[in-house]
Amino acid sequence: MPTILVVDDDPSVCRATARTLRLAGYATVTATRGEDAWKLLEHSGETIDAVVSDVVMPGLTGTQLAALVRARRPTIPVVLVSAYSFDEVRARGVQVPSIPLLVKPYDPAHLISLLGQLLDESQSEAG
Repeated sequence: MPTILVVDDDPSVCRATARTLRLAGYATVTATRGEDAWKLLEHSGETIDAVVSDVVMPGLTGTQLAALVRARRPTIPVVLVSAYSFDEVRARGVQVPSIPLLVKPYDPAHLISLLGQLLDESQSEAG
């Protein structure tokens, strides 16, 4: 069962996303700060198979976290989520890399489908 790291500075959104993913058959680990998520990825014995992160967070943003993941653990898929549209995120000066961005509120089925696709692609590239 793949483990998904869910990162959102709103604890209720973080819990709801994790619950949705668990109901879809994924194991989850959560963090409410980008820095904590990065520590989990780097120093935890937990195997993380994918990351779902909010974009706009205090401290280490979701896009900064995504850049770190891509640089150090390039086989881990990342999905960014935001209450802001792609254009609004860019207008705030946040550089959105070529990573899927879902705008909140998104259809949970879309997130689950996207994660499945990304995990399948990740496994194909690793194997």
